[in-house]
Amino acid sequence: MFADETSPLILEASDLIEATFTPAELEEIFMTDWAALTADDFYDNALLAKLYLQVYQITGNALFLGVGTEILDYVLREMVAEEGGFCSTQDADTEGEEGRFFVWTPEEVHALLGADAAEIFCAAYDVHEIGNFEGKSILNQPVGLDDVARDLGCTRGELDAVLGDGRQKLFSARARREAPGRDDKIQVSWNGLMITALALGYQVTGEQRFVDAAVRSSEFILSRMVQADGRLLHSFKDGRARHNGYLDDYGGLMNGLIDLYESTFESRFLGQATSLAEITIEQFWDDGGSAFFYTGIDHETLIVRSKNPYDNATPSGNSLTCLALLRLGAMMRRDDFTDKAERTLRRFQPYLKETPNGFAQMICAADHALTGGVEVTVVGTDGRDALVEQAHRVWTPCRVLAVGRDDNVPVTREYEETGNLATAYVCRNQTCSAPMTDPDDLRKILAVVGFESQARISHQD
Repeated sequence: MFADETSPLILEASDLIEATFTPAELEEIFMTDWAALTADDFYDNALLAKLYLQVYQITGNALFLGVGTEILDYVLREMVAEEGGFCSTQDADTEGEEGRFFVWTPEEVHALLGADAAEIFCAAYDVHEIGNFEGKSILNQPVGLDDVARDLGCTRGELDAVLGDGRQKLFSARARREAPGRDDKIQVSWNGLMITALALGYQVTGEQRFVDAAVRSSEFILSRMVQADGRLLHSFKDGRARHNGYLDDYGGLMNGLIDLYESTFESRFLGQATSLAEITIEQFWDDGGSAFFYTGIDHETLIVRSKNPYDNATPSGNSLTCLALLRLGAMMRRDDFTDKAERTLRRFQPYLKETPNGFAQMICAADHALTGGVEVTVVGTDGRDALVEQAHRVWTPCRVLAVGRDDNVPVTREYEETGNLATAYVCRNQTCSAPMTDPDDLRKILAVVGFESQARISHQD
């Protein structure tokens, strides 16, 4: 069951002034904000933004959309490096004190909001004299807002107005505090995850700033973090890119580039992803072991050249690469890509059966391989945007989306327009729907596909 918009649980892991998450908050769900005893890791926010946006697609609950987009807004405001790309972390401490930037006292809230509004704000967000973090209060929501409104004797609309105004005033006041430090190292793998999240943010909302930021990150990486032969470098700091890229750098960026294609339909992104896929196979593939090494053949010599399949705080390189190769295999009609992905999944199949909770991303790739994925292709221009909007907004697991007849995207050459109208085709395992020109017809068939996926997941549980 999904929480409704009055549930406290969803907001208890986020900074209620600006939605973002720290690793400790994810482990300690009932205490929130950035005052956790660890830095704010960029990858957590990339993965959570994607998750909240997908849950919004499934439920239509605006709460999830708000959290997802506010995470992305935070990233664009705080984590964009001067050189381009996204920084790695933001610290939790300032002036030698853990959480100082993020905590509040009742006196501070009263000074900013006035007595009446402050009483409401503090009641809703757990601000009190004792505090909940070293004598001060991290904003969190332990009680549903409908219950808060009832206890205070006000309407939900009145409560929301006070809280919205209060959050904005506290945010402005906090901006005058000494800001926490930032690790401005740019890592390809984490940037790839955020490119994916930003692309999804654009697809769900239509907000151009999200996809523009994702494009800038990809262009920075491909212009400043690539060697002469096309191989990636892992990180960039102090004006210099260094260290050979690892498998998760390639896997994360490939998926990000595919997501950019599915947002902009510029075939250059698929071309870049295809080139990286070919380098990945050349550098990391173990034909005898049927999986990908973590390091490339040109990496420094290690005692053990491992093949890590486990999805931990971030998805593993093997999982990301499998998913990217399956997607590219479908769109570029590259059976060699599909074959490598399927061989990798078979190699790790016993692990998935034995400890599935350690392979969340790889199970997604396995689902894609087993179901054959869902190919959505839109050709033609008259009415195209309305069809694309449905493909973007409806949650469709294992979907690949191609638009326009483009010689650089082989899948698009297989379909014809219906008269002068843009036409959509939905295909799975070489079986296709009738051509559709009505956006509502496309929405309905994609919703059925999404429902089938939910039913399959529930049955497996």
